[in-house]
Amino acid sequence: MLLSERKKDFIFFALSAILGLASFMIPAVLTPGYIKRHYDPFYPILSMILGPEIIRYLGLAITGFIIGFLNPKHPWRWGLATMSLFPILAIIEMVVDPYSHNLWPFEFLMYGVLTVPGILGAITGAFIRKKLKR
Repeated sequence: MLLSERKKDFIFFALSAILGLASFMIPAVLTPGYIKRHYDPFYPILSMILGPEIIRYLGLAITGFIIGFLNPKHPWRWGLATMSLFPILAIIEMVVDPYSHNLWPFEFLMYGVLTVPGILGAITGAFIRKKLKR
């Protein structure tokens, strides 16, 4: 059974979003003492963006590369998808705790900037896939 193009795109978008979130969560959780430093009662996922560890940006680029290689049609959207869950989670946290994210416009701007590694990775993956097809 073949998936329709729309369902296939949704699957790749969701996979890219989940892997993008994992690119930030996994290094944070594996950092020794991370949980002890964060005593927020909600333990927000988005607070994991505290340190600019290069591994996170590499994770976004690798995620974009993999998804762009697997589905080279419009690779820029897979790069955008790598950060798509972050604003959603920020909004949820703002609803739960209205005093959190008091600088949310800058936070959302930062999410936009952080799509760049994913977009570059996806474009690179799509480019390599197209070159290998020839």
